[in-house]
Amino acid sequence: MKTIDLVYPKNGQDYVVRITKKKMRRIVYHVRKGQILISAPYLASKKLIIDNLDAIFPRLEPMLKREMTIGTDFIYLLGEKRTLTQDGHFSVSDAGVTFKSPDDLDRKLRKFTLEFIAARVRYYEQAMNVPTAYKVRVRKMVTRYGSNSRSSHTLTFAFTLIHYSPAIIDSIVVHELGHYFYFDHSHKFYETVMKYYPNYRIEHAKLKKGTYQ
Repeated sequence: MKTIDLVYPKNGQDYVVRITKKKMRRIVYHVRKGQILISAPYLASKKLIIDNLDAIFPRLEPMLKREMTIGTDFIYLLGEKRTLTQDGHFSVSDAGVTFKSPDDLDRKLRKFTLEFIAARVRYYEQAMNVPTAYKVRVRKMVTRYGSNSRSSHTLTFAFTLIHYSPAIIDSIVVHELGHYFYFDHSHKFYETVMKYYPNYRIEHAKLKKGTYQ
């Protein structure tokens, strides 16, 4: 087995790439902890590996960016990259975020996320004339960014949304509130969403690409 490490510059960002050559038939690409890991046959050339990486990178880029929301000394919060410092207590400012411990950071950041998103839900409930206030929850979600439960009248949002800009968060809030009127993804549903959030498609496209701003 042979391992090669290199830097892969793409779209203004340098990514760490680790190529492991071993006995296998095809090249496999995956992402882990913000790095691109490649397994390839011994005879596969570096040019072939990188050419293939160029071709599939648009699919890898959102995963890379999602895995880089928090580092050892930085965090993306509301679309902005801020410093992250362990300093005895939790606080959020324009300068950065401080935290007591990793568990404290997770707990306090979850509370911060819930309060921020709940405030946006209340704003758009009023704007969209939703008569009964929803219960609002935040939890880790893998396959989607929000859900609307008719039975419990509850909106649930992905914890990871706090890394994105307020505009992107608003697009998800309006989407989920739109299901109060149409519990499907019909043309009328999207007409309602676009009525209250005209930039919906622009902001939602950023979310799909893993762009925080």
